[in-house]
Amino acid sequence: MKFIFRSSLIFLFFGILFLVWEGFKFISVPVSLDKDKSVPNQVFEVFPHESFYHVLERLQQNGFISGPLALKWIGRITGTETKIKTGEYALHGKMTPYQILQTLSSGKSIEHSLTFTEGMNLYEMAQAIEGSGLGSEKDFIKIAHNQTLIKNLLGEKLDSLEGYLFPETYKFTKYTPMEKIVRVMVENFLSNYNSLIKGTPPPPSRHNIVILASLIEKETGAPSERALISSVFHNRIRLGMRLQSDPTIIYGKMVETGRTINNITREDLRQKNSYNTYAINGLPKGPISNPGRDSLLAALKPETSQWLYFVSKNNGTHTFSSTLEQHLQAVNKYQLDPRARSGKSWRDLKQKK
Repeated sequence: MKFIFRSSLIFLFFGILFLVWEGFKFISVPVSLDKDKSVPNQVFEVFPHESFYHVLERLQQNGFISGPLALKWIGRITGTETKIKTGEYALHGKMTPYQILQTLSSGKSIEHSLTFTEGMNLYEMAQAIEGSGLGSEKDFIKIAHNQTLIKNLLGEKLDSLEGYLFPETYKFTKYTPMEKIVRVMVENFLSNYNSLIKGTPPPPSRHNIVILASLIEKETGAPSERALISSVFHNRIRLGMRLQSDPTIIYGKMVETGRTINNITREDLRQKNSYNTYAINGLPKGPISNPGRDSLLAALKPETSQWLYFVSKNNGTHTFSSTLEQHLQAVNKYQLDPRARSGKSWRDLKQKK
């Protein structure tokens, strides 16, 4: 009787040892070590509200584990079952099942780079976000007009966050909330703006500086010209002259029609709206783009000059004039003479850079 009992204990002991060993191998040995199985590197996505067991089933279908049931119990014992987080994760065939569980519960989802260039308006940014698969164009525009959020971020009442969505390269995950994306961009603006005014008396109106910077950003792509363009606008404001900036007409028409235009007509110059600086005095109603750091600096610190006019030389740069007569001569030379425009492009500026 004792012999049978002792034998049973020995059998049970080795049985448990075998199960422990098999369990250890199951969670610590990659499936790809099996010569008959080759698991390619891939992006594995955990969807919102997806059950732990369903995630394990898909891991098996993709070849990362040999069976979901054992791993389900391991997940339950270790607490991993409740820690799996929504996101996109980079998995490879040499990962052990345990490493896979750790990765999916880390929350370190794959980040996607998204670049917003200086001078993009919020509608163009919204299109870029949707095009990258990081969210809905409609949602971005809606949040950028959310009055509660605007007041919370900027401390003032504005129509939208146009002008305050700082252009830069960001990294977001597929499941980054849209409000967080907007917050990060505005906080980046505030960081840059505050560093520019540090140690100097703040301007009477931050919003006017942002509006002016948005005009400067759209008028020139030449870094050396920004402070000069700014001086023209400051001089015209001081003398009570209208700014007569073509990009303000384009933006005003976009706001009215809901579609982007590239060309303007004489009739457009006469259409009075809150953005058309040919028809209204002073600055437009709000920013017409999202300016970068250099344009903000130019708006804050314009160059001292006598210039009141500028006209494109068709290569990304401008010629400046202090009288209307000089300006009209420059228009005839650079805009009305077909030879001055032939073969020229603002892209020439990028080639020079």
